[in-house]
Amino acid sequence: MRRIAIPLTFAFASILTPPAAIAQTGGGAGTFVGVWAMDRARSSSENSAEGDVRVAISESSAWVRIDTELRGKKQSLVYKRDGNENINPFGDGIATTRMSRDGSSMTTRTDYDLKGSTVTVEEIRTLSGPDRSEMIVELTLTVQHGYQGEPPPLGRTGPPNIAKARDTFVRVKDAEFPNPILPQGR
Repeated sequence: MRRIAIPLTFAFASILTPPAAIAQTGGGAGTFVGVWAMDRARSSSENSAEGDVRVAISESSAWVRIDTELRGKKQSLVYKRDGNENINPFGDGIATTRMSRDGSSMTTRTDYDLKGSTVTVEEIRTLSGPDRSEMIVELTLTVQHGYQGEPPPLGRTGPPNIAKARDTFVRVKDAEFPNPILPQGR
């Protein structure tokens, strides 16, 4: 299987959820809430070759939080359930996040700046399997960039670079949940 290079933070979708969030939202097998581990053999992003990837998804009535861990590094992003943009700390800068639900799928979109180029990551999550214990993540990463060196002629920019990947995660039963700092007033 050909591996696709996707930035560390977004090439995986493994989620860690505090037990209180699962109880509060009726989590369990029918929702995305829970802890997920990447099935490296059935995933195509570059991160599937780079070690264990875990994702934890938690939610409230106002937000969905996705915590991702890869190579010992953790990243948390919060998405507003009403579809409005949310601003998150992201490395030395910020990331703007949005989400939507369409039937049984959840789509998240994250925009951030990487060395002067705008990066957009869209992830479409769906649950599969008879007990909905697998999460499929269809990932599209787009990098908009300008010309390097000289200013672009007539204000044009270069074409975007686009990468796609499909990753499979399995629900982790009886997982140890981290004690995340839940978003306040987001």
